[in-house]
Amino acid sequence: MGSRSYPSPAFAPIAISIAALCACGPSQPPPTPTPTAAEAQKACEAIERLLDAGKDDLALAASESLARSRPDDSMAWEMLARSRMAARRSSGDIADAWERVAALRPDSPGTQSAAGVTAAAAERWERALAFDERAEALEPGNPQHPMQRAIVLRALGRNADSVAAARRAAALAPVDCTVQITLARSLRSTGDATGAKASALQAVRLAPQDAALRIAAADLVRECGAADEAMQLVLPLAEPASANPDAVECLARCQTAARLHAQAARSWQRVADGPLGSWRACLAVSESLLAAGDRAGATEWLARARERRAPMPELDRVETLLNAAPKP
Repeated sequence: MGSRSYPSPAFAPIAISIAALCACGPSQPPPTPTPTAAEAQKACEAIERLLDAGKDDLALAASESLARSRPDDSMAWEMLARSRMAARRSSGDIADAWERVAALRPDSPGTQSAAGVTAAAAERWERALAFDERAEALEPGNPQHPMQRAIVLRALGRNADSVAAARRAAALAPVDCTVQITLARSLRSTGDATGAKASALQAVRLAPQDAALRIAAADLVRECGAADEAMQLVLPLAEPASANPDAVECLARCQTAARLHAQAARSWQRVADGPLGSWRACLAVSESLLAAGDRAGATEWLARARERRAPMPELDRVETLLNAAPKP
């Protein structure tokens, strides 16, 4: 097949434009011919196949040309948004494309929701909130919309409003584990540790096999002052030899919070020696060993953090603790 893998009449206007540009010279570029609706549909199908084949750069080039030639075609802009996502363009570029799709589809709750998610990823919080509000107004029975609003409101520091939105989502979907963990985070932001802990534990009960959810819940429970309970949540994921690295790090945080310093040092060492190992983990090992009374071990791990190029202020902080510790 080679270069003829995805022939489509929809690309004819692009080829015509390039040929005309070469004929006229760079000083007077001709306008790009506008593809017909049928040609645009075939172009979208070809771009879809390029994305499926992992040819993200080709898909991006084709979708950018199509969106320029059909600026009021929502499907062209959606393909551009999806191509930018696949090609890992900036969050702002992706949000721009989805915002254009949302403007062209003002009555589509799914599109408004997607625009809200990508605006939030670009930290355009007020824009994200506007899209989420419109999505909820268009589809009031979908818990996804108030849940997204809760996340954005929390980012804006409107914590009480975030709880109200999360409770609305929970009323619509009481057995949705993602809604429950969102409610837990919103409650935690208002200082309601009891409510946050209860919602986090409920999320785990609803999806006990979801590792990422269990880790998130454990961190929340720890932040609510229940480090021992948090450890019990994450232990099943962290104990095996082939343990989830994120779970091991979560367990280390819980053990540190519970002042189980020797155990924390062993867990932090597993993190430092694993794929997520970094200078931060080395410093955590050093601090845990120091708290456990192992000054020599703490000194060794401080040296390892220095080898891994830990920032000087962090090295100085731990070295100050080390120098202040009683000498044997």
